Amino acid sequence: MGDPRRLKKKYDTPNHPWIAERLKREKELLNKYGLVNKRELWKMETRLRKFRRQARKLISDTSKQGEKEAQQLFSILRRYGILVKDNPTLDDVLSLTVEDILERRL
Repeated sequence: MGDPRRLKKKYDTPNHPWIAERLKREKELLNKYGLVNKRELWKMETRLRKFRRQARKLISDTSKQGEKEAQQLFSILRRYGILVKDNPTLDDVLSLTVEDILERRL
């Protein structure tokens, strides 16, 4: 049957567990969007962090492949319902917030 695969976490936890500002902001987001636990919020923050990291990488890449990857990123964000502009730019991806990602849940 083979070896069982190692399941990886789909989220990153905060570096410091008890920062009052972060706890207050997380609590407000949990109540506003009806999240069950903070792990769901951390998943969305991690997903946003990955999109933004990819956009920063693509801003510096001016090759034809970079343009193709940017269009693929835009199509993914459009398919998820996060980025709904007609002609998005990488700056639009960088300006996304976690509220934009959580808004699509409603």
